[in-house]
Amino acid sequence: MDEKNQEILKIGFTAGTKAIDIYDNYCSKFGFKRSLRGNFAMMKLLYAKNATPEGYSVWMIAHSSLNESYLQAKSSGRKWYNKFISPNIIKKIWINPSEYIEDSSIRVTFAKNKRGNYVFQGIYRPIKTGWEDLNTGRVEWVRTFERISDIYPTNIIAADSSTINSPKFNEPAEISHVIDRCQIKAKIVETNKDTSVNVDFSLRPFQKVLIGKKVGDIFTLPNVKLTYEIKQILIID
Repeated sequence: MDEKNQEILKIGFTAGTKAIDIYDNYCSKFGFKRSLRGNFAMMKLLYAKNATPEGYSVWMIAHSSLNESYLQAKSSGRKWYNKFISPNIIKKIWINPSEYIEDSSIRVTFAKNKRGNYVFQGIYRPIKTGWEDLNTGRVEWVRTFERISDIYPTNIIAADSSTINSPKFNEPAEISHVIDRCQIKAKIVETNKDTSVNVDFSLRPFQKVLIGKKVGDIFTLPNVKLTYEIKQILIID
């Protein structure tokens, strides 16, 4: 469908190649706030809060799993990585958790594909934030978004998802299995005393044998004549 005759945005619609041009177009077409257009210039965040007449934010994702890998993002020095788990779920990974900014706004969302085109993805809202194991080699600080509409405009009321109870990224969080840079809370079987083991492969390569162990598993350590039962596993980095 020709864009000039399109009354609504539908998922899969190719909006253009330049974020600022797309935003300018929708300022005219849908009433996006012109005062925020600078957010979509080159080297900017490509995000503007409370940018639409309904109070939604506008999010244009230049880099994501649609056009690059996690390792490419990390090696390029990016602060975060956006991963499309499914068409309905996006996970925003903070490569450096200290850069995390709390923001619970609903977002009109576009994402660039491998051909360099921004494609309308729908309207998303955040549903949770916390530590997750996404098979990147470490536990990540992640905000999860779900799609709530596949068209724009829509009659969904804009409101912050303020009911989300987000933990602090620097608080210890329990995980399901042993990975690098975690802490094992354990019981010494022989003495029935509690202890903890900090796992760090760079300092103690022999600890790699602990990878994948879960609560209830038994393990031993070299040159230590004791047996340990895992009671809890925490991410501490």
